[in-house]
Amino acid sequence: MINTEESNKPIITEIPYTGYSLELFLGDFNGDGRDEIMVRGEYGGSGSYAIAAIYKYKDRYLEEIFNPDMFSEKYKFIGTQQPIISAINGAYPIKSVFQKNYFLFIRQRVIGVSNADKIGYIESFVDLLNNDIKVIEMGTYHFGEKES
Repeated sequence: MINTEESNKPIITEIPYTGYSLELFLGDFNGDGRDEIMVRGEYGGSGSYAIAAIYKYKDRYLEEIFNPDMFSEKYKFIGTQQPIISAINGAYPIKSVFQKNYFLFIRQRVIGVSNADKIGYIESFVDLLNNDIKVIEMGTYHFGEKES
């Protein structure tokens, strides 16, 4: 439910996400000087997938400008010899001291045959300026043995 300055009537919107540890975060992600609404949480049990949706308020409606499906559709990964890149496992708002808008730090697991076969992570630093999903930096790290 959103209370607006324009009227005394609250706006009630249902979102298509269910899970656990749900929370709201307000921050300017798209650089328009107004806060957007981020819905964060988890679903999927041992898979621990992220609920990460960002909405902007426009003309008494909420418009979704980011969700994991939008990100996965724009940035596709291809693995060879059985590695699989999971859906988004974490999405965290990040604020730089030099920027007015928030960024997203996104984490995805690189797995083998099953979720338990964790090989490493792909981490992406993403901005949503002008409501466009854009990876600024992307990197990988893998698990290995420590050298003695």
